[in-house]
Parts: sequence; structure tokens; C-alpha cells
Amino acid sequence: MDRNKIFGLEIPESDVEKREVIDRMAMELQGDQLIQVIETMKVPYLTVQMRDYMVDEQLPKMDSQEFQFLVKAQENNGVLSKKETKEAGITPYSFNKFIKKYRLKEIVRGIYIFPNKSIDGLYLFQKQYSKAVVSHETALYYLGLNDVLPKEKIMSLPRNYKMTQLYTTKDSTTNYRTVYPASEWNSGKKGVFIIYRENDPIRVVGNRPIPETQIRKIDSGYGNLIRVTSMERAIADILSTRWEVEDEIKEVALRRYFEQESLNRNRLRRIANQQKVLKELDEWLLKLKL
Repeated sequence: MDRNKIFGLEIPESDVEKREVIDRMAMELQGDQLIQVIETMKVPYLTVQMRDYMVDEQLPKMDSQEFQFLVKAQENNGVLSKKETKEAGITPYSFNKFIKKYRLKEIVRGIYIFPNKSIDGLYLFQKQYSKAVVSHETALYYLGLNDVLPKEKIMSLPRNYKMTQLYTTKDSTTNYRTVYPASEWNSGKKGVFIIYRENDPIRVVGNRPIPETQIRKIDSGYGNLIRVTSMERAIADILSTRWEVEDEIKEVALRRYFEQESLNRNRLRRIANQQKVLKELDEWLLKLKL
């Protein structure tokens, strides 16, 4: 019997020492004693977990809205939205009070960050636009198919999305974010540039539909999970004749893909065919003898 699963604990099997502690407690303590131990340990444990977000030394009462506010902060690495807090049972009045008390910064309308947290542009953009996916050369980097993180990070939105909405809405530009149509930033490129403070520019482009099967969740480098296209989709995207990218990047990506244990030639060809770049893929595979 795996007591870790019964107690809802996510302790890996490799962590033998911790699992043995759980087993000993379960065997040696009676039910009411075990519950008492858990209740006694709960406050100091949660205080440690939430210390990055607390302004008082004492944890708020666990049945309070302020406690739920801190729980959401800890779950979301210090980034909160009005929508999420409302769903957690926090009233708009209380949320506004907590914004002042904890000195949250409003990055864009309705999305806030704790003052001791770094601004993670990719994560924040995806939090605001749920269909946004890191793609092309930037995806190659996060997937280990390229060693160089492009200065312009690429983010895809569906082609039918009205890009003008990104820079014409009232709150598109704030104290922490600036938005330009690409024609104003770089006349040779399409799309929209989003620049979060202390971040490299994000270039938002239109793309063919990206199904969930072609999306992976990867750490952004700031401790946040971001949505990134799969290896096969990233390769297909950069092979498009409509996309300008150096041949060296294509070669490195393909060679590294075929070194992966998880490589799937049939899946790569299927996605390339869906993206109408199967001809380009076959030419590169022949050229590289892959």
C-alpha cells in the first residue's frame, strides 16, 4: 500500500528517506495523533512556503480571504489576475485592499505581480492571451534544438486573430509594457512587438492552428511554465518558405532532433505535411543524409 498516494503527497519513489518517514508515522501513530501532528505542522510549513509573499510575520487565518490570496500567489509564482482571485472566492474589494497592502504592480489591466518577483514577459503574455504559444527559433531553444536564445522571442497567435488589437486597445501600453506594430520597430518584419520592462522584445506572429498535441509546457527560466510548440512543430514552422531563418539554424535543429531518443520520423513528416512544408523537409533530410 502506497501511503504517499493515500495522503495525496507527491514524493518521488527515488526519495526513499522521506517516504520511510511517512510510513513510520502512519504505522506508529494512532489516527487522532496523526491528525494532531498534521494540524500542528501545517502553520509553520505554510509560513515557510509563503514567506516570499508575506508582509507580516504571522500567517493570516486559514479561513480568511487573505490566506486564499497568499495561496494563489504561491501557486502562481507571484503573478495574480483578478479573474483567478475572484474564482478563489476573493471579493474585488478585498483584492484591491491586498493590492495596496502587498504593493503589487499592475503589469497590464487585471494582471498583477509581487514587487520581489521578476517580470517574465513570455509567461505574462500567455497569461493574458491563452492561445499564445512560444514558437519558431525561440521554441527550438527551449526544446534544446538550438543553443542561442534569439533576442526577439517569437510567440504565435492564430492567424485569424486581429493583431491590431494588441496595440490599439486603451491599455496596450503601460508603465511595464510597450507595444509596437512591427512596421514601426523593424520595417522588414511582420507582426507586433511586445516589450516588457527588463525583457527582450516578444515578436507576435500569426500562425496556422497549433493543436494541444503539438504543445509542451516548459520552464521559462523564471520558474513559470510556458506553452511551447513541440519539436516537430517548431521544425515545421522554421521550414516554411514564408519564414526567414538562417540555414544553419535549420541544420542544427534537424541534426539534434534525429539525435533524440524520442524522435519520430513519421510524426515529423505528418506535421510537416499538415504545415505544407513536406517538400522542404525531404530536401533537408536528403541534404543532411538523415
